[in-house]
Formats: sequence, C-alpha cells, structure tokens
Amino acid sequence: MSELEALYTEGTTPDTANIGDLQVSTLSHETTDHECDKAIDDPTTSFWLSAQTNTSQRITIKLSDKEKIHEVTLSLDGKHWETVAYGTWWPDTSQKVSSFQPKKAKFLRLSGPAPNGISIADIRVYETEFIEPNPAGGAWGTTIDFLLYPSPVPLIRFLEMSLSDKHGWLFTWTGGSVFQAGPSKEMNWYGTPDTGTTAPAGTRTCDGDAMGGNAVMYDKGKILAFGGSKYYETTEATKYAAIISIDQPDEPANVLQDAGGGMKYERTFHSSVVLPDGSTFVNGGQVVTLLFDESQPQLTPEIFVPDPTNNQDGTVLTGGGGLCGSCDSNHFDGQIYTPSYLLNTDGSSRVRPVIESASQNAVKPGDTVQITTDGPVNAEASIIRYGSTTHTVNTDQRRISVQLSSIGSNAYTFDIPSEPGIALPGYYMLFVLNNDGAPSHSVNIQVTV
Repeated sequence: MSELEALYTEGTTPDTANIGDLQVSTLSHETTDHECDKAIDDPTTSFWLSAQTNTSQRITIKLSDKEKIHEVTLSLDGKHWETVAYGTWWPDTSQKVSSFQPKKAKFLRLSGPAPNGISIADIRVYETEFIEPNPAGGAWGTTIDFLLYPSPVPLIRFLEMSLSDKHGWLFTWTGGSVFQAGPSKEMNWYGTPDTGTTAPAGTRTCDGDAMGGNAVMYDKGKILAFGGSKYYETTEATKYAAIISIDQPDEPANVLQDAGGGMKYERTFHSSVVLPDGSTFVNGGQVVTLLFDESQPQLTPEIFVPDPTNNQDGTVLTGGGGLCGSCDSNHFDGQIYTPSYLLNTDGSSRVRPVIESASQNAVKPGDTVQITTDGPVNAEASIIRYGSTTHTVNTDQRRISVQLSSIGSNAYTFDIPSEPGIALPGYYMLFVLNNDGAPSHSVNIQVTV
C-alpha cells in the first residue's frame, strides 16, 4: 500500500502508475493482468482494474463452503441480497472499512458508482461471532458510512471547581440552584443568587471518583450516574452505578449505591441518552433500567466519547468514537438502535400511538398543553429536552414525566412544571405511550422563559 499511496495526492489518481516492473494506465484498461481475483489475493502489488463504463461498478465475492463467515455479508444464494451497510468513503488513499451486524451468508457484494472505473489492491473479509437476533434486547440497523466523523456540535461547558473536576455532572434545579452529581465522589450544591453559595450534598461511596463517567436525569430529581475511572487516565474503568435522588437545595441527596448490581461491562468516556419510557441507552449496546437489562450487542466497538442522539421516532442514532490522538481506530460510521419497546417478539414493528395535534408548541413553565391522539394512551407521558454533548457530559438533556388528564375522547391535557430550574428553557420532544409501552413519534414543544 505504501507504493500506491505515494502515487496519490489529495485523492487525485495519476495517469499512470508503476507497480513492480509493470506500468499501468489508471485511465484505461490497457492490460489484461488485473482480473477481479487480484482484489482478494494476498499481494498488495496486484490489483483489480474494472472496465470504464457509465454504469455502477460492483464486485461479487463467493465465499468458500469451508469458510465460516458470519458477518459483512449480503446473500445466502447469490440471488437475494440484503443491504447491511451503505454510505460514502472519502476519496483518499486511506484504508476503507465497513463493519456490519453479523449475518449468515455465502456471498459478499461491494458495489458503487464509478463511471471512470475503480481499482482495488486488496479486499479482506473478517469473521466474528454470530449474534442471534433477539427482539427483547432491541435491534441494530444498517451501518451508515460517513465522509466525516459523525459528532454533534457541542456547547462546551467545562467548569473548574475547587476539587479540579473536569466534565462536571451539573443539573439545574429549583430556586436557582445547581446540583453537582460528580464526577468526584463528593457531591455539592451551588447557589446562583447574589455572590453564590456552596453546600455539601453527600458522597457516592460505591464507585469513588468517576472521571470520564456519565450521568443523566431520567426523571424529575432522579439521576443515574455510572461508569468512569478514579483518574482521567491510567486507572481501570468501573461498572458501578448509583441512583441519586434530589429534593430541596442544600440538603443531602439520597443515594442508592451500586444500583441494580451495576452495569454488565466496565465503561469510561461513554455517552448516553434517556428514552421515552425512562430507561437509558448507553453506548456499546446496553439499555439501563433499574435492573440494568442487557440489550442486543453492537458489533462495532465505540471508543472515546461516541455520541448517541435521540430520534423523534423513539430510536437512537449512535456513531463516531475515537479522535483521541493515540486511538487505534476512529469510527466514521453510525447505526440506528431500535429499542425493544418498538418490537414484537417476532421482530416486527409494534403498533404505536399517534399524537394528532398539540394546542401550542411554545409554552412557559406552568402552562397547560392540550393534545389529541388516535386512541387511548397511558396516563404517563414524557418530555425529553434535546441534549448538547461534550465528551461524556450531556446534562442539557433531561426527561420529565408528565401526567395526562383526560378531557374527552382521545383528548388530554398536561402541565409543564412551574419551576424553570426543572422545566429548563429549550426544545423538548413530547412522547405519549400506549399501554404496551410503545412510544409515539414525538412532537416538538419549546419551553420559553
């Protein structure tokens, strides 16, 4: 590859290339020594060169019956094909990689638009353990390959406190107060009136300091804190977790230590999003409830702050990971995770409620919202604030459960919390759920000052 890479400048292919003692034109098919099998042989000095046509170019690889390939495949019979990854690779000389959820198949096909032809030095297919589909743990969708590293635009919110905590877990609360849940094991209250105040809020004793850990407010005054490490680096990650309940400012928090027995795996520099039913999605394939249920494993490991994002249909888009300087791999891809609440036991989509109308899209704390739905729904709905991530910190997001009051056939009202420290100004996704726990598509509601 080093010989080939030396021939490229900013993605531009030269007219001719010298490989070994053979001069090859890259603009026309002038030799007959570049059959498609050259793309899967071991030497990187040989390569496949396609013909020049105005149609898409593709290469199909038949896998030997002796090979136990269970991944990155598209067909069992060479006739019926399933898309497992799609997207665009940057036109440079770097190695291109696509990772997919494992599939049992015998054929792999790579195709794409290439009106001027395409050359391949080598293709390698890797095997991994087959992951049996399990709708009870949700499902991962098709891999999406991006041109750029997929990362949301963050609002950088570093706060250096007297403990030198970085990436603080800070949550606004009532009376102009701010609760610091971590990452230090000592928790604190900060008051904003006048010149400001501080007060201790107790200690998380189960995991100690948790640099690179994560915390999310999954309901009013309920915070799930989990993962991290004693030091920013050089120490092992933890799987411990705590559920922190807060009520009055400047009073000690109630901490449920080692909640649910902790996570299944140790994690640090992970991210999470809270879901419409109050559970929390953690990058790497785990939906966290009070019992820490295990979700369908994700094939691609995500390293160093991959960023998950709530979608309005109740799914989660997660992608990226890496960009840490010394990381072995940076991930330019993403996948959509479908939680189990959207799936029947056979993997088909559940029937879900529909919000047909909302009386207003801009409200203030304490306002009442009226909605209509296509049928009866659960009495508890939720509004989830859009997040803003930096590193592991995404405390802009929060879920607030709201109680629906029936005012007629499929018509309901609910109140926005009157305290602006709880109903933090911003845009929220409103979800209703049916009695099976399946959420609707959300509608946007803006909470204003």
